[in-house]
Amino acid sequence: MLTHPERFASASCLSGVFSYFGERGAKPDVSLTALLGPIERNKEVYLKYGIYNRLETRVAEGVHLPPMLMHCGTEDTLIGESRSLQAFLVEQNQKLAKSGKRTLVFQYKESPGKHDWPFWCDASVGIADFHWRSFEQAGKVAGP
Repeated sequence: MLTHPERFASASCLSGVFSYFGERGAKPDVSLTALLGPIERNKEVYLKYGIYNRLETRVAEGVHLPPMLMHCGTEDTLIGESRSLQAFLVEQNQKLAKSGKRTLVFQYKESPGKHDWPFWCDASVGIADFHWRSFEQAGKVAGP
């Protein structure tokens, strides 16, 4: 979505992993070392592909991003990552609002649940509804 936002009517995640590239003080996922090398030698590459940096770059460029929905279970081990990204999106919106630019449209939800199928199954209904409404809205804007 960040590479080609014009191709998306909306974007969502359930139990998202957002610190994969080692941004904002997090340790990068070890699986990236085989692809990108040690972070100590290739930090620029890691940061180039991280979601925080890519979001901040897109916002600074004035790129219109589609509506986003994030949903995470309160007992999920990734809840901290979801809360951090939500706070970051709020921060980006504050910057945009001060400059008089269009703000990001996003929803953030937490509900009881773990990082497991029962949570994802229940939460999928809301995700499907979110995308359906986004598709309907995009159709109204784009026309037949």
